[in-house]
Amino acid sequence: MKKYEYNHVRMSYTFLSFLSKTAFDRQLSELLDRMGNEGWQLRSSICEGLLPTHIHFVFGREKETS
Repeated sequence: MKKYEYNHVRMSYTFLSFLSKTAFDRQLSELLDRMGNEGWQLRSSICEGLLPTHIHFVFGREKETS
Protein backbone atom coordinates (compact mmCIF):
# COMPACT_ATOMS: atom_id res chain seq x y z
CA MET A 1 0.00 0.00 0.00
CA LYS A 2 1.35 3.42 -0.92
CA LYS A 3 1.89 5.95 1.85
CA TYR A 4 1.96 9.70 1.47
CA GLU A 5 3.34 12.66 3.38
CA TYR A 6 2.12 16.24 3.28
CA ASN A 7 3.72 19.63 3.80
CA HIS A 8 1.99 22.94 4.58
CA VAL A 9 3.68 26.15 3.39
CA ARG A 10 2.42 29.63 4.24
CA MET A 11 3.66 32.11 1.63
CA SER A 12 3.48 35.73 2.72
CA TYR A 13 3.32 38.33 0.00
CA THR A 14 6.39 40.53 -0.20
CA PHE A 15 5.62 44.24 -0.44
CA LEU A 16 6.63 44.22 -4.11
CA SER A 17 4.56 41.09 -4.82
CA PHE A 18 1.54 42.79 -3.32
CA LEU A 19 1.89 45.68 -5.81
CA SER A 20 3.20 43.91 -8.92
CA LYS A 21 1.76 40.91 -10.75
CA THR A 22 5.19 40.19 -12.25
CA ALA A 23 6.83 40.16 -8.81
CA PHE A 24 4.04 37.96 -7.43
CA ASP A 25 4.44 35.50 -10.33
CA ARG A 26 8.20 35.38 -9.70
CA GLN A 27 7.73 34.76 -5.96
CA LEU A 28 5.16 32.02 -6.63
CA SER A 29 7.27 30.35 -9.34
CA GLU A 30 10.32 30.26 -7.06
CA LEU A 31 8.31 28.52 -4.33
CA LEU A 32 6.70 26.01 -6.70
CA ASP A 33 10.04 25.25 -8.42
CA ARG A 34 11.80 24.71 -5.08
CA MET A 35 9.08 22.38 -3.79
CA GLY A 36 8.88 20.51 -7.11
CA ASN A 37 12.64 19.95 -7.11
CA GLU A 38 12.25 18.32 -3.69
CA GLY A 39 9.58 15.98 -5.08
CA TRP A 40 6.52 17.78 -3.67
CA GLN A 41 3.37 18.14 -5.77
CA LEU A 42 0.89 20.96 -5.12
CA ARG A 43 -2.35 19.46 -3.80
CA SER A 44 -4.28 22.53 -2.68
CA SER A 45 -4.04 26.27 -2.08
CA ILE A 46 -6.07 28.55 0.15
CA CYS A 47 -6.18 32.34 0.12
CA GLU A 48 -7.58 33.98 3.24
CA GLY A 49 -9.49 37.19 3.80
CA LEU A 50 -10.75 40.05 1.68
CA LEU A 51 -7.32 41.62 1.34
CA PRO A 52 -5.01 38.61 1.47
CA THR A 53 -1.48 38.93 2.82
CA HIS A 54 -0.58 35.28 2.48
CA ILE A 55 -1.54 32.03 0.77
CA HIS A 56 -1.50 28.53 2.25
CA PHE A 57 -0.21 25.72 0.03
CA VAL A 58 -0.55 22.02 0.73
CA PHE A 59 1.99 19.79 -0.99
CA GLY A 60 2.07 16.01 -1.04
CA ARG A 61 4.40 13.25 -2.17
CA GLU A 62 4.69 9.51 -1.89
CA LYS A 63 6.76 8.44 1.12
CA GLU A 64 10.09 6.85 0.35
CA THR A 65 10.30 3.30 1.65
CA SER A 66 13.52 2.27 3.34
